[in-house]
Amino acid sequence: MHSLAVYNVLTDVLRGRPVNALRRRRAFRAPLALWQRVLAFEGCAVQWHHALRACDFASEAPQPLRRMLRDATSTALRRSILAYDQLTAVAALAEKHCIRVLALKGAARLLAGELGGTRSLGDIDLLVDPASATLFHSLLQRQLGYEVSGPAYAHHLPGLTRAGSLGIEVHFRISHEILTLDSQIWSDTRRVMLGVHAIEVPSPTNMVLHTMEHAAGLNWMGRYRLRDIIDVAAVFTSDVSTSAVRSYADASQTRFAFETLLSAAHELEPRVPIVRPGAWRTVRRVSRTRLAFAVLPRRRRVAERMFRYAGVLAEGSPRTLVRAGVSVARRGGAATLTAVLQLLGGCSDSTRPQETVVPPFVFVSDTEASPGLYGFHDGTVTQLSALGHEDTDPHSAAGKIVFTSRRDGNSEIYIADIQLATQQRLTQDPASDVEPALDPAGVRIAFTSDRSGTPRVWLVDATGANARPLATGSPDFLPEGAPSWSPSGEQVAFTSTRTGTSQVFLIGANGGQALQLTHEASGAFTPTWRSDGRNLLYVSIAQFPRLMLIPAAGGDPVLFASDDRGLGDPACAMNVCIAAAGPGDANGDIVSTNGAAGTTIRVVLGRAANDRHPAFLVP
Repeated sequence: MHSLAVYNVLTDVLRGRPVNALRRRRAFRAPLALWQRVLAFEGCAVQWHHALRACDFASEAPQPLRRMLRDATSTALRRSILAYDQLTAVAALAEKHCIRVLALKGAARLLAGELGGTRSLGDIDLLVDPASATLFHSLLQRQLGYEVSGPAYAHHLPGLTRAGSLGIEVHFRISHEILTLDSQIWSDTRRVMLGVHAIEVPSPTNMVLHTMEHAAGLNWMGRYRLRDIIDVAAVFTSDVSTSAVRSYADASQTRFAFETLLSAAHELEPRVPIVRPGAWRTVRRVSRTRLAFAVLPRRRRVAERMFRYAGVLAEGSPRTLVRAGVSVARRGGAATLTAVLQLLGGCSDSTRPQETVVPPFVFVSDTEASPGLYGFHDGTVTQLSALGHEDTDPHSAAGKIVFTSRRDGNSEIYIADIQLATQQRLTQDPASDVEPALDPAGVRIAFTSDRSGTPRVWLVDATGANARPLATGSPDFLPEGAPSWSPSGEQVAFTSTRTGTSQVFLIGANGGQALQLTHEASGAFTPTWRSDGRNLLYVSIAQFPRLMLIPAAGGDPVLFASDDRGLGDPACAMNVCIAAAGPGDANGDIVSTNGAAGTTIRVVLGRAANDRHPAFLVP
């Protein structure tokens, strides 16, 4: 199978193992789309490109694959240069206002001496003392021209973007969970000079610990991306205290996750300790067990199903997968056996039951370098936005679409017909106006704006007149956003940090007393209403991003849908909901589910592009 060959060559090259000619031929005959999906999901195209170039068979790779890898490396190099320039400005701003700033993750590795372009860099993560985080977040907007472009999370303020720059996240702690590393990381840092200014990075040991915490936070039931494992191996230099890493792992509540991660990273870097000798065997055992879930989805591509659930740095041979599949089939009966055979053989299933039809929707994609709006109808994708407009945040009601656009130099709200043939700018403010939601009657738009200095929920008429803040009963300095209208138009759901973490609240359409719906320890985000008006969906990031269902009248939430890559940006129609799978990845997909017990996530749109933020078109 092409999918097996691709993963075998991918992992063998990274691990420095010889690759026989037959396996290479099979892998390099695989469709380019398969390579794109595998490398995007694993997040290691740049690292694999560098490892492949050191192999004597690198020239055997087909030209389209080599071109794709060169493009990925070139993009990584350009982003490294951008990051260095942005960090220089950040360091100057922090020194001017006497604010201590610590660069994290990819930015820290770049400043610590890692060669630019050897790893993809998606954004810049900064850690700021909690007492100064809100001020620094505001200074980045007022003095360096950044704009709010995403929700707040339990551990960082809303994301910031600027045209021609990488995004910035201002963290006030390491993770959505409170960790001992939150204070420990500040106690041992290194100062890096950027011209005449300086910025701090974690010590080598703390950089490893933070990389472990970040990877373990994304460790969904034992399944690490290759990028997570490579990152731990890459930062484990000779300056790292092995005993400190062992002690930290032993004392952690996520000890099991750390043990499997370190054992996997040891395969790439022998300096990484194996804390528990059986951990690598556990990785293989978890991988085979997870194959049971791989036979359930009926429409996913074979490679996507098999390796998303079965793991990568497992044994990876057909014999292993067949043994696991037969074991699963024995427990599941004839129907499951058929599914296993289809999974392993890539067979079609002409007898599968009819799936829920997904109505037309609009979504955001980075297909053409910058983000834009695209339509999806009956399997066909249509570009709606003009190139360079950077249109995002779509929402539809009453035969119209509202969306955010940066075509004017900053984020403003626009309204248009469903084809985007006639467009009108609604907001006229130098602040960042994002996350628009049109009420069911098409009369008012709720949106998020930081024109008061902090992201808050505002209202504006569909004509563009009468912009005003929605009185939610909380102090103006507390971030709030992500508004969503009820089907009746009488209530607005939104997120607020008034309790210390982002939670979902309900309020009347004209403001008043807000009702807190969620009490998620790790935070609740991006609420959306189901069409019955009695329930809402929201994103919970406990363990990993997943969709929860909660009654609008209040009550206990229940799991609505989950996927190993995480789910975000939910939207619902009459009998189906869609969401973005892998909302934080560089290669997100659009998936659907009806949330009924026993149903599975179905990939509606899976391309070699970052597709996200779907919204049903309402005629």
